[in-house]
Amino acid sequence: MKRLIDIQIGKIHVIAEMVPDNHPDLSYLGTFSNNYSEGALEWNEGSRSFKYFIPQPGMEDYAAQNMELMKAYNRGEWFMIGIVSKVYVNGKELGIDSLWGIEYSYSIDDYHREIARDCVHAALNDARTFLESLGA
Repeated sequence: MKRLIDIQIGKIHVIAEMVPDNHPDLSYLGTFSNNYSEGALEWNEGSRSFKYFIPQPGMEDYAAQNMELMKAYNRGEWFMIGIVSKVYVNGKELGIDSLWGIEYSYSIDDYHREIARDCVHAALNDARTFLESLGA
C-alpha cells in the first residue's frame, strides 16, 4: 500500500509499510442487530441488512457519533490498516513485527509514523534475537 520506512544500510534492509486490514474488528463502534435493544438506533444505510445499530455498553453517549463513523466506513471514507515492519539481511527476512486495527483516512500522520518506528524497533530486536540464537 504505502511504504513509511525504507532504509538500506549495507546488507541490512528495513521496511515498514501500511497494509489494508481486510477483516477489521469494528465492534468498538457498535454492533448490528435485527432485534431492538435499549439505546439502539435505526440503521438504514448501505449493504447491511440489519435494522439497528447497537452501541457498546458504556458508549451510549457516543452512539450517534459512532453510527456516523460506521456509515463513513461503509462509504469508504476511512478504513483500517496494519503497519508491518520487516528486517532483511542479505535478502533474507530475519525480523518482523506488526500492529493491526489502525484507523486510516487517506493521510499519513505522526501517529502512523510513530507506530512504524515502534514496529521497526521490534523487528530489529526480533532479527537480533534470531541472529544471537545462531551464535552469530
